[in-house]
Amino acid sequence: MKRVAVCLIGFGEVGQTLAPDLRTRGAALSAWDIKFAEPDSLPNRALPGSGVRAATSAADAMSGASVVVSAVTAADCLAAAETAAPLLGAGSYFLDLNSVSPATKLAAAA
Repeated sequence: MKRVAVCLIGFGEVGQTLAPDLRTRGAALSAWDIKFAEPDSLPNRALPGSGVRAATSAADAMSGASVVVSAVTAADCLAAAETAAPLLGAGSYFLDLNSVSPATKLAAAA
């Protein structure tokens, strides 16, 4: 059986909570978080032992992923969707877990 490649956009609390369950189920995990640029950030400190490959960009994280999970701050929801949209492969899924207004959800879906 082929391993499902899952990309986590945002490796904060939600991404870190999802990663162990996804890894246990055999997913190949990559993540991109804007805070990866800060060496002592919480997302960076959570990487060792997580089984998650830290990507250098959203495009790098999404490369080969059939499932993309967006779990960023509400303020970054639309930007994350706009960045991801042109990078999604055919048949891929984009799961937006962000808590935002209905209008923002519709804009992100577009």
